[in-house]
Parts: sequence; C-alpha cells; structure tokens
Amino acid sequence: MKLISLNAYGGFLWPAINAFLREQADSTDVFCLQEVTQLNDPNLPVISERGIDRRFYDNLKNALPQFDSHFAESTNRFDPISGKELFGFSEGVATFWKSEHKLHTKEEFHVFRDSESYDGKSNNTLGTNAFITEIETTTGRFAICNTHGTAFPAHKRDTNERLLQSKKILSKMKGRTGLHIITGDFNLYPDTKSVQLFSDNGYRNLITEFQITTTRGTMNRTLHPEFESGDYGFQEFADYTFVGADANVTAFSVPDLPLSDHLPMLLEIH
Repeated sequence: MKLISLNAYGGFLWPAINAFLREQADSTDVFCLQEVTQLNDPNLPVISERGIDRRFYDNLKNALPQFDSHFAESTNRFDPISGKELFGFSEGVATFWKSEHKLHTKEEFHVFRDSESYDGKSNNTLGTNAFITEIETTTGRFAICNTHGTAFPAHKRDTNERLLQSKKILSKMKGRTGLHIITGDFNLYPDTKSVQLFSDNGYRNLITEFQITTTRGTMNRTLHPEFESGDYGFQEFADYTFVGADANVTAFSVPDLPLSDHLPMLLEIH
C-alpha cells in the first residue's frame, strides 16, 4: 500500500501538483492533502487576483478520476493564498482513495476550534481539522487520519490547544480496525510533547525514524523569503507520518519537490 501526504498550499503551484499527482496515481492507493480549497459561491471569480484557480478540489478530482474522495471543511470564508477573508470559499483536508478499495467508515472532526470560528481578523481563530478513513486494500485494512493542525502561534511549540489537538486525534483513532496511519501537517517541532504523545501511545514517528531533515524544502524559501528575517527564521519541520508499531514499512521518503511550501511524504507498506 502506498500513501502520499502533502500540504498543497491551496493549489498555488497547480501545474507542478497536477503533473505529480498524475505521475503517482497508478502506483498510489491513498492521497492525503491539506490546505485544499473549494469554491462554494458561483458568483465569485474562478481565478483569484493572484492568478490561482479557486476550484482546487474540483481540479484535484479531475486529475484523479480513478479515485473516490472526501473534502472535509476546516474553515469557511478564508483564502490561504491571500491570507484574507473570502466569503463563499472553504479550506480543509481532502483524502483520495482508489475506487477499487472498499471504504468501511469515514469521519471528520475539528482538532482546533470549528468551521465558523474565524473572526475575519486574527488567524489564531481559524479552525483546523482531520478526516479519518477506514479502507480495505489488497495489503489489508487501514485506518488513516489526514490531519491539519493549527499553525498559530507560529512558533510551532507546545500550547494547551496543541496538546489537546494530539489527544483528540489519538482518541478518535483508538480502537479502530486495521493498521493505523496518522499523517499530515501538524505545525509542530519534533521535540514537542505534542509530537511525543504519538510515540507514547505506541506509534512510530517516521520523520525521526528515517532521519528526515526537513519537511519544508527549498520551495518554501522561494515562496516566503521574508521568513528568513522573521521571528523564527525558516522552520524546517511541520509535517509528520505516524504508523502503528507493527507496520511493515518498506519505504518512506520526503523528496524536495517544488509542489508547495511543504514537501510530500511518500509511504509504502507491505
């Protein structure tokens, strides 16, 4: 079973993402994507002021016709590319699984605030969420959690909210049938208690196990050179993949590809 996770930055680099997805589609069973956007208001311009097609989720479905999918809204009326309030527009996570695989259950839930919590002023009020699918492949049954944790405060250190976020995910995954995979953009540093909680509960942290040195990569510096002189500089970590202790992981990599301000995580389990 092959799974790819990517914070796709609202499709800002769509030509590269499109080519990557089509290249990987035949060999991949599940895609877990974060910062996926969906246009809800037909009266809004399809193309944004920065030249970005706002129909990102629709474009993803067109790129992956052999997959079923689900979009789980984390927040509405917010555009992650411009960082501005935008009514009739949603952001969330989307999971795609090969149509030939049997879907047993699915559940979406918020890990921080909710879809209506954004006050139009402070990004600290943006809701973030996760989506769990339980699917059956030829390799076996899997319980997969596609996660996007809160990005604020921007230091990516522990807060009470981030600790609760990890606890919520662990609680939702507890007792689920099949091999567990928890993946996505957690907006956390590796040495936080919020990350350690997964290891404490029997999960393997593949970022540390495979000695990954960055999940942000060179494109993050190209897109956001201002981060260099910011309060925290370039933060090399945000994304994680956790698997159950008995997972037969045959490959895990985080290639430095110019798809987003995050890097894709590629996991293979036999």
